[in-house]
Amino acid sequence: NGVDYMTLKNLTIENTSTTPGGIWFTNQADYNTISGVNISFTANTSAVTTTYYIAFSTSVTSPSGYASSATGTAGQPGSYNTISNCKMYTTSGNVGPYYGVTLSGNSSNYTTTAQNNTISGCAITNFYYYGIWQYYTNGNQILNNDISRNDATAGGSASLYSIYSYYAYSASRSIVISGNNMHDLPFKGATLTTTTMSTYYGVYAYYHYGTATYRLKIADNIQTNIMQTSSSLYGMYIYYPAYGDFSGNKIDNMQSSGTATNVYGFYIYYPSYSTITGNSVKNGIGNYYWYSYYIYYPSYCDVLQNSAVNNINYYTSGYMYSFYIYYPTGIRCNNNLVDKTTSNYYMYSFYLYYGSVGTYTWNEFQENTITNNISVNYNYSTYLYYYNGTNNFKINRNYIVGNQATGSTGYHYVYWYYLNNYE
Repeated sequence: NGVDYMTLKNLTIENTSTTPGGIWFTNQADYNTISGVNISFTANTSAVTTTYYIAFSTSVTSPSGYASSATGTAGQPGSYNTISNCKMYTTSGNVGPYYGVTLSGNSSNYTTTAQNNTISGCAITNFYYYGIWQYYTNGNQILNNDISRNDATAGGSASLYSIYSYYAYSASRSIVISGNNMHDLPFKGATLTTTTMSTYYGVYAYYHYGTATYRLKIADNIQTNIMQTSSSLYGMYIYYPAYGDFSGNKIDNMQSSGTATNVYGFYIYYPSYSTITGNSVKNGIGNYYWYSYYIYYPSYCDVLQNSAVNNINYYTSGYMYSFYIYYPTGIRCNNNLVDKTTSNYYMYSFYLYYGSVGTYTWNEFQENTITNNISVNYNYSTYLYYYNGTNNFKINRNYIVGNQATGSTGYHYVYWYYLNNYE
């Protein structure tokens, strides 16, 4: 409570309570270091919302408190703290804490007051609902953590979030979510027949604001072996980001059995002045509508060197989109790859709908590779719709080979509609 400049190092904390907690910071606890600490829960039988491994909270009763009532000089639970190389775990079969780590801010001043907390190199296992949870933060960085339910033998909550981040700003350093490994959810060895997880968000980033100086960075995160049943499945959910760089993220073996579930590798909603570069979505399975990259109303964004490979959509009335880009203003969609995808109904490798050039001289769709993709019904390798008037578009050197529509009424299309001023 308000402690500053404290170091906890190479310590083991074992909590035998049925509703356990680990370490709690509040009341402007600043410049503290937690390094190499093991936190173990051995008797956690109830995943109530007061259970956690490490908490930064404005409250002294709730690990997720973010109210404006925080005290201290800057009114934050804590700032400039570092959590590194810690291991947080439960005994096998334990239900796990509701939160792995919470990082809360003050709802009244988070837009301008830096917190700049860092959590890095930690193993966070067997959480019940949230791996890492942060709310109303500024300048926090989540780096190179291992997040899983690797030691669990059954599912936690029906809804799981590996990293949940709600409203984040960048006053004096960048917001960064980078290098994290999220895997084996809801438990190691889960399949589409044994999973109990109906909703999953790998990275949930809601209203994250970078600046031209301190850009938002979500990069080099890995997600593997994600098995979901019926409701919502998002590898990356990034909502209204500004000045963001989303690069080098990899999603592998993300599967859904839900026959009314939209699957999104990347769901990026209203991004502005952002780059989406060098990401990959591969070996996925869907059973309704599939989107490897869903990019909605982007403004001045680059979509470069991304890939969607060996994904399958089994639903016989569902659409499969590898790149779905809707109403872009100023877009460069270049050097991307779609290969060996399969759909039992319609397929769109690249769907770019109704864009404008904005202040750019040209929009671009160049040097993309679209190969060996198979649908039963219509197979659109490209669907570029209604770029007219002054909306200049460069469409050059795209490689489209080996794509098929196998049904008796199916067709393969390279479809460009109502283009003007293009080269």
